[in-house]
Amino acid sequence: MSPSVNQKRERGQAVTVIRRSQDSKGKALLAQALQNMNLTSLYNMQHCEEMAASFYSTVTSLLDYYLPLLSMKRHTTDKPWVTDQLRRLIRCRQYALRSGDMARYKQLKNQEQRLTRQLRRKYYEKVNVTGGVRLDR
Repeated sequence: MSPSVNQKRERGQAVTVIRRSQDSKGKALLAQALQNMNLTSLYNMQHCEEMAASFYSTVTSLLDYYLPLLSMKRHTTDKPWVTDQLRRLIRCRQYALRSGDMARYKQLKNQEQRLTRQLRRKYYEKVNVTGGVRLDR
């Protein structure tokens, strides 16, 4: 038997996502820089638009310095709870499987399953709190 119509399954595509760094050290350094920022030059300006533009450019430059924009590759079919840590774990697990290290493979598989369960639970709790639709069993 063969199907009368040969339909190809839709596969997702790789997309590049740009987001700001979430580094805790960078956040702490940014907070310290904002506390130590000298605002006297803003008070000497004549127009409100100048003040706002100067303040905005200063804060933006500090953000770009301490929490730079990062570009990451994602796939359109990825689940919303998939993180970089989980991706790394999956890559390591697959490498262990290809190299034949079954003990390491099983260990990484168990870690991946635990992390996936934890990330999924956190995601749905967050969606439930923010008013989204909860789709659990």
